[in-house]
Amino acid sequence: MLVKILSLGVVMAVLPVLVFAETNQKTQAKPLSSKSLKADVYVLIDDGDLAGNEATRARPYWMVPGQVTNVAALLYGRTPLECGLVSDTDWRRKPVLMVSLADQFKESGYHALFLGDWGMGLQAPYDPAGRGFDSFWLGVDEGERHLDEVESAGSQSIDSVIQSLPKDRPCFCIIRQGRSSKAGKAMVDALLAARSGHVGVLCKVTRKGFEFSVLGGGEMKLPKLSARAVWELAPELLSIAVGTGKVEKKAHLFYHQGAWPLTDSPEKYRHKGSVVLGEHFALVDGLNLFAVNEGMSIDKDRALDLGEHADAHQQLLRAHSQWWQVARRAINDPRPFDVGGGGNHAVTRLTAMDWRPSRIVHADGSALASEPMVALAKLTAIIRGLHEHESYKQSFPAYSGSWSLNIKRPGRYKLTARLLPASVLSEKDRGLAKLLGGRAHFKLGQNEVQLRIQQGAEAVSVLIDADAGITDLECWFTGQLSLERELGAFFVEVERMGDKKFNIEAKEASGSLPSGKAPTEESENASQENP
Repeated sequence: MLVKILSLGVVMAVLPVLVFAETNQKTQAKPLSSKSLKADVYVLIDDGDLAGNEATRARPYWMVPGQVTNVAALLYGRTPLECGLVSDTDWRRKPVLMVSLADQFKESGYHALFLGDWGMGLQAPYDPAGRGFDSFWLGVDEGERHLDEVESAGSQSIDSVIQSLPKDRPCFCIIRQGRSSKAGKAMVDALLAARSGHVGVLCKVTRKGFEFSVLGGGEMKLPKLSARAVWELAPELLSIAVGTGKVEKKAHLFYHQGAWPLTDSPEKYRHKGSVVLGEHFALVDGLNLFAVNEGMSIDKDRALDLGEHADAHQQLLRAHSQWWQVARRAINDPRPFDVGGGGNHAVTRLTAMDWRPSRIVHADGSALASEPMVALAKLTAIIRGLHEHESYKQSFPAYSGSWSLNIKRPGRYKLTARLLPASVLSEKDRGLAKLLGGRAHFKLGQNEVQLRIQQGAEAVSVLIDADAGITDLECWFTGQLSLERELGAFFVEVERMGDKKFNIEAKEASGSLPSGKAPTEESENASQENP
């Protein structure tokens, strides 16, 4: 297919608050001469408001519901569950670490750039840098600011990010408009304006399918598109830009709607919400067999008799079982945050947006509610209610969650816990950041430290020795709710201060303190921030 190349005039548009960073990854792009410069590759993911709708299939192309799932599927060439993604609204929104499409383009000499709404975590190793991007610009919607975006606003413009792209390398760029519906086209326009003179391939990914166009000057031959789903698009893009040859079509296409509740076991949903698509048959929910028509359309008007099609049924079940083994491992991966890997005083910021289930268990065996808190506006409303209405304080349930940490180096770590950073509040709301007395608890692995909170403090900090390895962290307060119910710290910072002070092994802590003197507000190991 020959596509006539168009010259486009472009205009910059007004864009939301920005985040900018440039990174130095271990995979270095290879410089190319102007004569050998390959085509730029741009991918625009235009999910918009449709991303949150129920699972749909727009012929002849499969996507899954959610704002992050399709970005991950594109980056890794796997179904979202094989990337570990179950939902946009809990810790499983962060894909497990694998070689990404950005990494592969960089190996072929490309500069990898991400523009727009990221959504997969902003702390290492889940930020764009950890996913293989050399540079990125992140749009933050002030009206829907998420907890992990609180410390993310920057002053760099998209123009400065794009103008810094190296001229001697082709560019691979993923653009996701996400919550900023007007920003997608503006980002493409800005990129094309800066890259004038470079031939580029634009792939637009929508609910209706893929749409390719060629931009720049001259003519370019595009291969016939054979991808059936967003997770099959990665090899297509590499084939177009890098010339890797014919894309191998897999025997089966797997789909799962995911998005089950945080507290439910994945095994409960092994088959529920799944589709295995073969050449002639499709297995739905592991129980119902249907014929597959031309264009991958499933004839769901009449279920086939499993006895008459036993061989086809068993073949699809076996294929699903092999796929589920990979998905299960990814789903159960703890996805720990890296801390202490850089120099001393590098800060890792954690939020309740990434809460895993709480490790607190009450005497009666009951567990705490641990649903992740996503929107800053919702959290602010909750804290306001606790400050202003005694009945709300009395009725609000115990609520907390934990994080998984990958402590890169043993040492002495400073943990700082907050309900709300005062920096995000207006002057009249500044009092919402204040703690209402009570006690603060910090549990890192098996070590637990607690201390009394000074009335009106905005943050509480402690110093704890920690060994290298993967462990759990949970920080919570009492005194904010009635009846000493626990309320988790929605914002926590972890900072390596230096070498360990005491080289002692942690002891089991079941509501008790580790051996030795427990830090208090007068101790050298604890501090509190007051306005």
